[in-house]
Order: sequence, then C-alpha cells, then structure tokens
Amino acid sequence: MTPVRRVERPDEVGPPLQPMVGGGEYAAIDPMQHDESPGMLRRVHGLLRGRYHWVLLLALIFGGAAGYYSYQSWEPLYASKGQIRIAPIVPRVLYSVEDNSMMPAYEGFIDSQMALMRSSRVVDLAMQSEEWRKLGRPLSDAEVAAFKSGLQVSRGDGSQVVKLTFTHGDPEVARVAVRSVIPAYMEIYGEEDLKREEARLNVLEQRRVALTNELKSLQDRIHAIANEFGSDSLEQVFQFKLKEVHQIQGKIRELNLKKAELEAAEARLVDNGDTKDSALNEWEPLDELEISRQDSVMRDYVRQLQALELDLTLARSFRRDAHPNVRALERQINALAANIEDYAFRYNQAALSEFANADGDRTKSEITRQKELIVSSVDRMSTTLAGIEEETRDVGRKDLQIKRLRDDALVAKQRLKETDTRLEMLNVERSLSVSGRVSVIGRGDKPTSPVNLDERTSQAALSSLGGCALAAGMVLIWGFMDRRHRYVEDADHLLSHAPLLGIVPELAVGRESSDRFDLAAIVINQMRALLQVGPVASGSKVFAVTSGSAGEGKTSVVAALGTSFAHAGKRTLMIDLDLVGRGLSRRWPARQTLDLRETIQRVAGLTQSQLDAAAKVSVNDGVAFDQACLGLELVDQPTLELAYSELADSRVGLEDALAAGKIENRVQRTGVDGLDVLSVSGSAGVIPRTLSPEPIRQLFEDAKSSYDIVLVDTGPVPGSLEASLSVSQVDEVLLVVAQGSDRRSGSQAISHLHRMNVSVSGVVYNRASQRCSQRHVSSQFSSSRSMSRPATSPEKIKPCPLVQASTGTIEGGTDSREKLAQQRLS
Repeated sequence: MTPVRRVERPDEVGPPLQPMVGGGEYAAIDPMQHDESPGMLRRVHGLLRGRYHWVLLLALIFGGAAGYYSYQSWEPLYASKGQIRIAPIVPRVLYSVEDNSMMPAYEGFIDSQMALMRSSRVVDLAMQSEEWRKLGRPLSDAEVAAFKSGLQVSRGDGSQVVKLTFTHGDPEVARVAVRSVIPAYMEIYGEEDLKREEARLNVLEQRRVALTNELKSLQDRIHAIANEFGSDSLEQVFQFKLKEVHQIQGKIRELNLKKAELEAAEARLVDNGDTKDSALNEWEPLDELEISRQDSVMRDYVRQLQALELDLTLARSFRRDAHPNVRALERQINALAANIEDYAFRYNQAALSEFANADGDRTKSEITRQKELIVSSVDRMSTTLAGIEEETRDVGRKDLQIKRLRDDALVAKQRLKETDTRLEMLNVERSLSVSGRVSVIGRGDKPTSPVNLDERTSQAALSSLGGCALAAGMVLIWGFMDRRHRYVEDADHLLSHAPLLGIVPELAVGRESSDRFDLAAIVINQMRALLQVGPVASGSKVFAVTSGSAGEGKTSVVAALGTSFAHAGKRTLMIDLDLVGRGLSRRWPARQTLDLRETIQRVAGLTQSQLDAAAKVSVNDGVAFDQACLGLELVDQPTLELAYSELADSRVGLEDALAAGKIENRVQRTGVDGLDVLSVSGSAGVIPRTLSPEPIRQLFEDAKSSYDIVLVDTGPVPGSLEASLSVSQVDEVLLVVAQGSDRRSGSQAISHLHRMNVSVSGVVYNRASQRCSQRHVSSQFSSSRSMSRPATSPEKIKPCPLVQASTGTIEGGTDSREKLAQQRLS
C-alpha cells in the first residue's frame, strides 16, 4: 500500500501565509520577523491589555494615598544666608607678587575654599561656638550629620561671592548656624593661610641653602682640577700638548718616508759581495750612554735627564702623584726622553752611513741595517706619542669639565640671587595675605518665611505619580506572570511557524446569540476554504486536529469543519483518535453492531466456501443464517452461543477498523448528509500499547479511497501517543489554541510537530472574544448580518448543525472538559 504523502515543513518550502487583520486576504510572512523582540511599548501594551481598568483602579488608590500622605507630611523649612567675598587680587604694599595679580588657579582656589566651609573641621568649630551652645542642642553624631546636611555652600558662575545657606525647621537655628560657620571658617582660613605662607618661606629658605651648598661644591671641584695642573686655565696647556703631538707625528712621517726610500733603493741595488755585508751585519747601534761618552750634546742631554729624574724622586717623596709639580716634572722628563731618542737615532744613522760608505758604495746589508734603525726609532716614538696623546686628551677633558662647572656655578649664583629677592618680597607682602583676599559681606539674618512653600504641591504630585507607577508596575508583573493566551497577539510565537487560519469566537451554552452563531459560521467556512486551496489541494486529504493541551476545543473544531466540508459537497469522515477524551465518540457513540455472519466466521473459523453453503441454505429454506450453520453442523450450540455473546458486547468502531485495516461497514451516519464518523468502540477501546504507524497508515489510506476529506481528532501533542502516531501519517495538521490556555503548551506542540517534520496547515485560535473574531472577518461578518437580519429576528434564530458542532453541545449537555475550561475562564 502506498504510504501517506508527507509535506515538508513550512519553514523549509517557503514563508507561510498570514491572514491580514481586518480582512480575509493572506500575505507571506517572514518567520524571522516574529523572532525579533517586540518594541517596548508594544510589549507593555500586551501585558496591560485587558487590565487597564485594574491599572486605573490601583492608580487611584495608591496615587491618592501617596499624594495625601505626602501633602500632610510636609514640613516648613527656613533658610538663613551669609556671604563671603574671595578676591582674586591682593592689594600691593611694595613689590608686585602673584597675589597682586589675577590668581592663575582662581576657580580651583574658590572650590577648595567652598569645600573647606563644608568640612568637618569648620562644622565642629562652629558647633562649639558660644552662640550655638546657647541653643541647647546636643553635640551628638546625629546632630553633626544634620548640621552638615542643612549647610549648603554655593556660588554663581564667575562670581567672587560665596553664599552660605543653612536650612532648618527653626528659623533661629538657621540664623545661629550661619553666624557660627562664618567665624569658624575665617579662623581656620587664617591659620591655613599663615601656614601656607610659612611653608612657602620655608621652601624658599631651603632652596637658598641648597643653592649656596651647590655653588660651594662647584667651586671646590674647579679648585681641585686647577691644583692638579697648577692652573685653572688649561687652554694653553692643551695647546702645548697638542703642538708636541703634532711634532712627534711629523717625525714619524719623515722616518716612514725615509724607510720607503730605502726600500726602493734596496730593490734597485746590486749586491756587492759578502765581505762588506758581513762587516755590516756585525755593526750594532750605540745606546744613549755610549753615545754620551763620544758626543758632548748627548752628554748634556743625559745629565739633564738625570737631574730631572732626581727632582721627580724628591717631589714624589713629599707630594702626591697628582700634584701639579710632580705632573710638570713628568712632562719635562717625557719631552727630554723624546729628544734623546731622536738624537740617538740621528747619531747612529750618521755612524752607520759613515761605516758603510767608507769606500763610497752602498750595499744591501747597509740599507737593511738603516731600515731596522728606522723601525726601532718609529716604535719608540709611537710609544711616546701614545702617552702624550693620552695626556692631551686628559687635559682637554679637564678643561671642558672646568668650563661646565663654571657655567653651572654661574647658573647657581643667578638662582641664589633670585631666591634671596623672592624671600625679601614675600616677607614684605605677607601682611595683607589674609585680610586682603577674604572678606565677610553678610553674616546671616533670621528668615521670616519658609523656602519650601511651593514644594508642597509638587511633592504631593510626585508622590501621586509614584503611586500610579507602582500600580502600573504591579499590573505589569501580574501580566508577566500570566502565561495564558489572552489575545490572538499572544500566539505570535506560534504564528512565526504557521499561518493563522481563523479566530473562532467563544460559544458557551447559555450565552448564544445570533451574531456569535453567524460569526462562527463565517470563520469555520473561511477555514474550510483555506484548507481546500492549501498546499495539498488535489485529491483526498487527511487532516489531523491537535492542540498543546487537553480541553482546547479540538473536537468542536473537527465537528464544525466536518459539517462545513459536508455542506460544501465533500464526502467527509471524522475519525476519533483521542483515546482519552473521546469527544467525537461521546457525541456519536458506536451503536452499530458487527454482522452476525462475520462474527460466526471469526469465532468458528469457517472458510469462505462454508459460508457460501450456509448462505445458500438460508436463502433456499428461508431459515436464519445461524440456524443454517447449525443444521449443516458447521458450528455447535456452544460455539453459536459464544458468537451471540461476542456480538452483544461488540460495537463497530475504531478498534475493529484498525484490526481489519479498513472502514467498510464500521462508520456511522451523523445526521448531516455526506458526514460520517468513526468512533472509539467498546468500553475498553483501543489499547495504546497496540498502536503502531502501519495500521494507522492503512486505515487512512482506506478512508481516502472512500472520502474526499478525512478529519482526525487526536489527543494533545506531545503528551499523547496516538497524537504523535496520527500526525506523522496525515497530509496536514491543524493546531488548535484556545484563549486562556498556557502559551508554553502551544510552543511545545509546534516544536514537537516541526521535529516530526510534519506539515502544519495553520493555527486555529479558539474561544476568542466576539470583537477579536469579528475584526478578523469584518467584511464577511457585516455582509452576513445584512443578509440575515431582514429574514428573521435574532430571538428566532436556531443553531444550525455547523454552529451546533462548533459550540461543543451534544445530546444531554456539554462536554465536561470544555465546561471545566469555561469555568476557569469565568
């Protein structure tokens, strides 16, 4: 058998259709639009809707009580005011100081003085005054806190006047407070100002001492450097050392040039033989002492060097190495040693030339010995040059250091002079520092009238407004805690996943009216038309009607839709698959019994040929079928009695249809042409644990072969087993949401249906107010009323089968579960 076709979820095939408020047209809606948070005003209106009368009532109670109490609890307050002028400029005595000109941080200074006027120090001193003590008020912490709270210090923009205001219920207390605070402030400010002056003078005095010590230290360092070199002007010494360095560098360059000439001559010279070379190789240069024995100039140099070395030894025995005399002797010895080396080099070079050129020829060995002599002289001169260069750099550094120290000493002298001048100026101008800057303008008078007279009415009004806000907040909390569907807008969380098919008005027994019946008929017919043009528009269709909880009117919607489909010419079958509620079964109980022939066949286990033989005998002999079976001995009397008993206890309905997999001869008429019902039969009914998808699918397929429309009344989802099995095998599902039901149950139901991947045709909002339903179908309802009123009066209108079904009435009374829900709403 072909399984029942299942349509994809609405959010997977496109946006659902949403009915427009006030008309019957549908428009595609975007589910994301419903996911967005509503505006604050819309949210508040939704919580207060239908409860505005409570807001008004509670606002009158709370607002009136709060305003009356605030008006009666008003106390008069008196304010005394004093004024103090703080000048930005102090009068000049002799010198121009910063106090004689505009104070650079004047605004900050006034702020600090205003803070001082409010400080605990000033308050404590003021409360200890003789005038305040005469009032007999205690000096407790609470009284001090009250004093601070009553004292206010203010100042206008750019004004030099600071206003002190004290507010109290007793005008005398206010006056005395101001007259106590002003002297206390002046006393503390005078002390603080004197302390600031003393602190400023102390800072300047300390600076003067520090600058004097700094200047002395700089001069001592200059003298120490001067003693090291014997003079505090080292520029000439530096120039002398620099000239000496240049002379030695020139001699080294001359020797290097002569060495280069010898190397060139050595390359051109032809060797003259080994005899003369051997003699030259045996020649050794003479040292200074040997030269002094032969030369008188060298002898004078050596004597001078020995005398200087003796003087240096004596100087070091009495003075330090850094003493200027010692350093001068060292420089003279170094200079003389350089001259001795230079003279010895020239003497040896001349001797070598004389020895080598005795015969007028220059040999290669002679040139080599001269080169060695030059290299030796260059090395000695380089060592001497390094020492002199180091001394030159040291002299230069010391000279720069002395110059910097002299500059620092000059700056220190200038700063010391400025500090001395500043001390003299402050000592002269300090006499007017207090009296010249702060002066009292007003000392505070006794107030005559309250300052808060105008606040009495405004205070009462604000209290009333607060009471009204409290009332609105209480009603908002009430609305927030109420999780029921009170209006169709509360079902927006469901309409974001499925369209709204219709809004059925409440039709409770005893409250019928012609308008409600006409409106219900229009809504049901509109729902039926929308289902006929839905996504599954061709062929027979199976609709399951479910809800999130019991008692939301599923059976009434099924009965009303079934009647509407039947009147529209569609063969319609209603199947009661609500195994707990059994609403359809209570309206149309399964009274049609099973066929005797089928019962005997099942009990006795007869074959089809045996049944045909017994039927032939029954027709030919004119006897009953059971007697024919007994005469042919197909059954015995006990078996026949068992068949009679089973036939008496059984009823044709859902249990037998599920067992057989077909509905033939198991449905019954409802009294409406084209409308049949398959009820739950027997006292026990269908056992839930025996249900499975396959028998239900076969039953629906068989029903579609005989009917155009199949409406299945199931239990609530996800709470009932039969509901989940039924909705998974139908073409489309209708979700019924009753006004007053819990919103969470509806959300759970729509989520469960989407998880099962079933197609939800739409949401039916049941038991709504007449106004809400009328607004939804305003044009159709107006046309219906205009056409029906001339024909008959409202008192003579009788409920038609369609309205009878939608009201939930049955033979003998109303559905007990619907009646309980209506009592809850009442």
